[in-house]
Amino acid sequence: LLISNKMKRLLYSIFSIIVIAFYAISCNDDSDVTVNENGTITTKGNIILPSEITHSYEDCTVLTIGGISPIENGSFSIDAFYNENVQTFFVQNDANEVFLMNRSSMQNGDIIEFNVQTTTIALITRHPLFSPISSEDYQDVITFITSNPNYQSLYDEVEKVVKEKKNIFDNNNEALLLAFSNIMEDICGDVSTNNDYSDSLDELISETRAIY
Repeated sequence: LLISNKMKRLLYSIFSIIVIAFYAISCNDDSDVTVNENGTITTKGNIILPSEITHSYEDCTVLTIGGISPIENGSFSIDAFYNENVQTFFVQNDANEVFLMNRSSMQNGDIIEFNVQTTTIALITRHPLFSPISSEDYQDVITFITSNPNYQSLYDEVEKVVKEKKNIFDNNNEALLLAFSNIMEDICGDVSTNNDYSDSLDELISETRAIY
């Protein structure tokens, strides 16, 4: 049977509505994100380290400005602010010794992962120079940093600290301090002439924590 023009228009309208509704739902990035009353979302994460690193982090907590979480079997669930800012996450013990770090934006509700690279990148990008960087530009910053000829040296020193489960902000770790200073000097210029910078990592963490 032939379908009348009126019926064709009706079917076309119904089909168009279904297609539009489908794309509206599929393109909604926030469909699976539940924002809490205080503006945070609950996100999950893991500590992923090489198999030869066997020490536990269950005596530590994951900390960020939005919340704090215990660690169980290398995993955790934590509240973090849902916005475009790049936020810092710490794995630390009761003595405020920091063992691992990550800097991420929660805009997409990403899973947080801690490893040697995230710790190395966070150590650098927590410098006030990078505090205005948006989440959209952050991946470009990471690429810029990892392409620096001094990056591998710092990564190697951070890896040593992680393997021994030592405080990443130990001011007596001269090798780490030197590797950190070398890459920061290459990126920023002579950091010793910057009034906002101190070669003390302990002071640096206080400065950049205040930003958040």
